[in-house]
Amino acid sequence: KGDETEPSAAAVQPPPAPVLDSQASLPAEFIVSTNEPFWQTRVEGPEVLLSGPSGDRTFRVEMNDAVFDGRYVLARDATGMLETRIASRLCQDSMSGAVFPYTARLTIDSKAPVLGCARGLNDPMPTKPGH
Repeated sequence: KGDETEPSAAAVQPPPAPVLDSQASLPAEFIVSTNEPFWQTRVEGPEVLLSGPSGDRTFRVEMNDAVFDGRYVLARDATGMLETRIASRLCQDSMSGAVFPYTARLTIDSKAPVLGCARGLNDPMPTKPGH
């Protein structure tokens, strides 16, 4: 006879996964694009490359973790920090109309977050619907 103090199988089941409208596995390496201001970040291995209105910067990744609502990356350089979060929600680019597999939020040097879209680092660039 088994130990009666063991929890039942039902008691140790994980909670159900949230309902998502895109694939559930979020890549650890990805590209985020925003409009007005036009920023692009490439999360690639130990670095995040940022390109935009104030030029290019390279940040060192301190954290790249799956979190309850997506993936969170924190990176720093000599003058500040960059935070980005992606979630498994489809995103339509507000200028091109292209549909990306992830929504994104980008925060540079603790300024107001900028919303954008994201795709896996090796995913092809999405095209406009119907093209």
